[in-house]
Amino acid sequence: MTKALLLTLLLCHAATALAVDDPRFCGPPAREADGTIARDKGVLRVFEKRHPKPSIEGRWYRDHVIPLACGGCDSLINLQWLPEAQWRDKSKWERIVYGGRGISPGCP
Repeated sequence: MTKALLLTLLLCHAATALAVDDPRFCGPPAREADGTIARDKGVLRVFEKRHPKPSIEGRWYRDHVIPLACGGCDSLINLQWLPEAQWRDKSKWERIVYGGRGISPGCP
């Protein structure tokens, strides 16, 4: 396991462990008719306008600090930019731990 992955896992776990006292936590996510998590595309546009993609070389991805599937808000305060490697590692870990569908047993 790389140091970057380990750090990402620790930070993500710490963030979700404190979620119930965190303003980025909103509870169970709203759902679309097909069962997918409802997203607010306007939030993403505002985030990118207020916080342009970092100019540091490499690919960067928007990421929810507290995953939507774990009750994280789809809001500006819960978004961050992550470099590709950390984003992929965090996303992979979240799919394993949280299952990617709603509030799962792995969520706090």
